[in-house]
Amino acid sequence: MTFDTWIDAVNAGVRMRLGTDVRTEELSFDSAMWTGPAGTVVAELGNDGATMSLSSKGLARSEFAYLDTAPDVVADRVVSRLR
Repeated sequence: MTFDTWIDAVNAGVRMRLGTDVRTEELSFDSAMWTGPAGTVVAELGNDGATMSLSSKGLARSEFAYLDTAPDVVADRVVSRLR
């Protein structure tokens, strides 16, 4: 699965949980941003092409091996940062 396809699956999970309470923006082929009631979360593919990170103001950066992590796991993390 490519990162683009994987992040689309993450986005679908975020939208399913938050509906219209979230705005999504694809920043480039290797990053996306969600804005919700409690702030903004950015997902970026690492330089190695295998890891991705989530960052948001005031919270620790999280890293995942995206090919080994189900999109729903990351969607849950994004939602928890946006509520």
